[in-house]
Amino acid sequence: MFDVDHQHRLGVTKIAILIVLGLLLFLAFIQLTCRTPADDDAIIRSSSGLQKHDQFCMTLPRPTDFQLRYRSIGGNGSTMAISYYYSSNLSYREVGDFFISTLGGQGWTKTGQYDDEMTPVGKSVSFEKDNYRVVLEHVSARGASQPGEYSLYCAREYK
Repeated sequence: MFDVDHQHRLGVTKIAILIVLGLLLFLAFIQLTCRTPADDDAIIRSSSGLQKHDQFCMTLPRPTDFQLRYRSIGGNGSTMAISYYYSSNLSYREVGDFFISTLGGQGWTKTGQYDDEMTPVGKSVSFEKDNYRVVLEHVSARGASQPGEYSLYCAREYK
């Protein structure tokens, strides 16, 4: 009886150790595959195509109080994309109106807008011009004393 109970506990302990070891390996893998903003900056600096795209995206008009926090590379085989994350004290309505007015005045076509309040879907407005797509998204609204965060997705599509 003691042997069977001891063997059962030993088997359970081995399984628990394997589960913990697997979890640690999974977490290490996730950490190794995550890119930091510094990694994205280094990738942009090392690629002439991304540098040109970044220069184009940085020429897009932005409200004067937009403060760049970081940028993130995206895209796939048919799209080159960089998302820019800004903080701003302006409301989403002020920021959205700014982009609608300025990009619209520069020949960009508004392709979508979502402004509903109190929904889990973030507010956003999107534009297209030639092979480019730009999407402004309200990432977070902070407290009265802290700025909100906005994402500006800038992509070039290869059609």
